Amino acid sequence: MLFMFQISVFVNPCRQPIALPAQPCSTSRPCSAGTYCHYGLTPETTICCSLEGNPCDQPLVTGIGSGSQQRWYYNAQRGTCEMFLYKGLKGNANNFLSQQSCEHSCRPNPCAEGKHLTLHQIRFQILIILIIHGLSSHILELESFKKAISSGRPYSTPDGRYLSCDVSLEVSSCPSGYWCNPGATRHTAVCCPGAVADPCTLPVITGEGDEELERYYYDAATKTCRAFTYRGMKGNQNNFLTMTACEQQCQPLENPCIGQPATTAAGQVIFCSATNKEMCPVNFWCHVGATPETTVCCPGGSFFFLNSVIHFLM
Repeated sequence: MLFMFQISVFVNPCRQPIALPAQPCSTSRPCSAGTYCHYGLTPETTICCSLEGNPCDQPLVTGIGSGSQQRWYYNAQRGTCEMFLYKGLKGNANNFLSQQSCEHSCRPNPCAEGKHLTLHQIRFQILIILIIHGLSSHILELESFKKAISSGRPYSTPDGRYLSCDVSLEVSSCPSGYWCNPGATRHTAVCCPGAVADPCTLPVITGEGDEELERYYYDAATKTCRAFTYRGMKGNQNNFLTMTACEQQCQPLENPCIGQPATTAAGQVIFCSATNKEMCPVNFWCHVGATPETTVCCPGGSFFFLNSVIHFLM
């Protein structure tokens, strides 16, 4: 009697040797640290493989085999997730089931998705658009602005690339309704949606990311420009490369004092008036300037004067 036996031969789909038995994986069953889920064309070839560095830095590998399945990989040179056909075996970790999963892993959104916009700011920006562009083009501009707010994504060129920009330019290189995020690289220095007419009214946002970038913001409470550390992503327009750029945009309070004017515990400048000089704290006096903004409490008073006399006589 002749017996027929069917022998199942395991085919390793990974680029590197693996320990047996193979570890199956799926979107709901992730692999352990140091490995990634190789999504093959069959359940038998969907197993955990050794991870060889950052998946987003790895080159395109179409693999070997007779299969052909649509996948996505991150093109680091272009900064985009692009489609390719995977043959089923011997690929690498830069191999995603969808464009969305590729972008989530390798193409983070550096924009804050317009969360800082208030209804008042939106209405004000629309008014500015109507004034600048006139009634003839307002429909196109308003649609562009509405799209910018709703998308929450950087402006993309027709081929899918994020539009890089240069925040150091005096004239914005971004389309209407967008502003230039001052990121560290061309992949994060992109045009973000939700531009406002007056960035000086926005709060300081240190953002998210691994960068430590020296930037400047306008402090509306003290009416001065101050330094802060920006993380590279998810910030807002109150974010300038230099102190000079901040001061040119926001025109901080002119300090009429010799020294720093008095401030509250919250850091707000204390203003006074010719009829209410007594509101200045001890060792400060009311400097009555040409405008209310320069009528502030300056350091001095009797204690300051006495110290100055003693210093002069010594």
